[in-house]
This record gives sequence, C-alpha cells and structure tokens, in this order.
Amino acid sequence: SLIPAEKSIVEIVPIQDLRQVTVTWPVVFASKEERDEFRLNKPDNFVASLLGHEGVGSILSYLKGRGWANSLGADSNANLSDMVTFEVTVELTNKGLAKIDEIVSSIFSYIQMLKDSPIPDYVFDENLQLDELQWRYTTKGKSGPYAESLAISMQEYP
Repeated sequence: SLIPAEKSIVEIVPIQDLRQVTVTWPVVFASKEERDEFRLNKPDNFVASLLGHEGVGSILSYLKGRGWANSLGADSNANLSDMVTFEVTVELTNKGLAKIDEIVSSIFSYIQMLKDSPIPDYVFDENLQLDELQWRYTTKGKSGPYAESLAISMQEYP
C-alpha cells in the first residue's frame, strides 16, 4: 500500500538542509453529507488556529522554551472527495532534531488538553473576526479567475 498503516513513522532524507517533523492525520468522510458539513463549517481552520497559536501557553512557546523548535504550522491538506489530511509541521532546531519523540508526544499532549478543556467563547469570536477581516480586506484579483472559482464552489457547496 502507498499509504502506511496507522501509527507509522516515515523518515525522509531531504535533498536540502531541512529540519522538520510533520504529523499527519487522515480525516475520512463517512458520507457526502459529512463532507459537505465539514467544508461548510471548516473545523480544520479552527483546530489549525488553536494548534498554530504562538502566544503564552501555546505548543510553540513550550517547544521554543525547550530550544527544540523555531516555528510550527497546522493546516488541512490533500482535499479529496472522501477525505482530507490534517498536518502539524514543526521546524526544528539542531537540539530539536534529537528530541523528535518528545516533540511528537508534546503535540499529542496538547491536543488531549484541547479535548479535555472547554474552549472559551472568545476564541470562537476571535476566529470569526479574523475571517471577517480577511474577507473584507482581501486583495482584489482578476474577475475571470474569481468567477471561475465561484462557479466551482457553487458545485461543491450546496
């Protein structure tokens, strides 16, 4: 199989000088309705903002405090008809390269903490405000490609 079984570690030797670890989860949709709800509600954007937060108490501040990471990003990827993937990528320091198991464990611990603790309402409100600002101040592009993207979206979103 091209896709490794769950809980697999795939090590890749990069061509360029690159120090990073990526944790990837498949999000498989059980039905078309589930996929449409996911695309409409975009829970992946919300989870990505929680994991990608850079302030005090964030996973990145923890990893930086240990000298293991320079940056962290979280986002969905591989948007297919029946699944998406969700990824957390950590750019490592030289010290972090030797602590990959601890870094991955930290990511899972942070996710467990998010699951166990109620998320304050202000976090939802903040994400909504950021989305509204992004929509309001988006750079105007050419009308042809924009119309094409709208037509595609009309087919994808009921």
